[in-house]
Amino acid sequence: MRAFPCFALILLAGCTFYSGVPNNNNNNNGAGAPGTAGSAAGGSRPGSGGGNGSDAGTGGTDDIDAGPAWVPATGTLAGKANASPGITYLSVKPDEDVLIAGLAENGLWASKDGGETWEALGTSGTSDAISNGVTQILYDPKHPQVYWETGIYIGAGAYRTDDNGKTFKQLGSASHIEMLSVDFSDPKRQTILAGPHETQKLVHISHDAGKTWADIGQNLPDECFYSSFPLVLDKDTFLLGCVTRIMRSEDGGATWETVSANGGSNAPMLAQDGSIYWGSNGFGVMHSEDQGLTWKRVVGGGVLQDSRLLQLPDGRLASMTKDYVVVSSDGGNSWQVFSPKLPYPPVGFTYSPFRKSFYVWAHSVEGTLREDSVMTFPFDYETQ
Repeated sequence: MRAFPCFALILLAGCTFYSGVPNNNNNNNGAGAPGTAGSAAGGSRPGSGGGNGSDAGTGGTDDIDAGPAWVPATGTLAGKANASPGITYLSVKPDEDVLIAGLAENGLWASKDGGETWEALGTSGTSDAISNGVTQILYDPKHPQVYWETGIYIGAGAYRTDDNGKTFKQLGSASHIEMLSVDFSDPKRQTILAGPHETQKLVHISHDAGKTWADIGQNLPDECFYSSFPLVLDKDTFLLGCVTRIMRSEDGGATWETVSANGGSNAPMLAQDGSIYWGSNGFGVMHSEDQGLTWKRVVGGGVLQDSRLLQLPDGRLASMTKDYVVVSSDGGNSWQVFSPKLPYPPVGFTYSPFRKSFYVWAHSVEGTLREDSVMTFPFDYETQ
């Protein structure tokens, strides 16, 4: 395993920096008895809390002149007329070499060649038009031709496709949705939670796969801030990221209890081993190995740009500092730089195991997409 050449990246501690988390930190940050205590959505974007802009210990690193560089992958999307802020989300399908980009008020677009050419999705003739600002694409782990889209502001908040993106159907009347979570333990996918964007004490629940919705947000305590980031474990057991804390319910949302006073500021990441990582901007990343009953901090505050993680196929974690893509092979205790300097402050990042490349994307407020709206950098997880 090798990192990006040290001669090109002048880092502290020999190209490795550490999170600064005490080794014996088992603070669960809970507000009650432990007994009352994703999946990744294909892409990673900042949550409601915003980033802290820390250099994460990289020191005064110069621009990279040697080795591979970030190159444009906007392809035929460049120059396309689009509402501000342009590309709002980028995702990699888990089962095939397809990138999916969400364009503000202009639906979903797919590329099968790494970003050179793009074609619109939802063109079957019976598809409902997606006009929101895309915030999430969630794939069914057993049937990846089935996936859900959520979005904010304009149009409906949630859609589902059962035919790999040819046809999308609006899910009820829920609107302005930051993220949804589906009960994948149920073969019929009946229970869905949907968290609205920057809204307090509102959580939509559906028991009929999204046809109808009810509000269980009024049951949340006042200390729960924006109720935007749900995670369904089963039909009765839910976790909820409230930007400033993580809540848990074991009775279908009738009652909630704080299980961590940190975390919950963006979408959770369900790891390959079933554990859960949840960012808390300014306070690091929280980790649970018992379905959200207890939590401990595994990455200290100020280490990562927005405490958002992805997991590579080999199990390593990936994230971003203010300037670089970084990778951890020890659960977030230490991080190595594996990219040249980022081309701009990205909205988010994702990784394609098919292309063996990272992708980042930026907002565009000019009314048309720029050539550098999507950028890519090669990273072979099997050799690096």
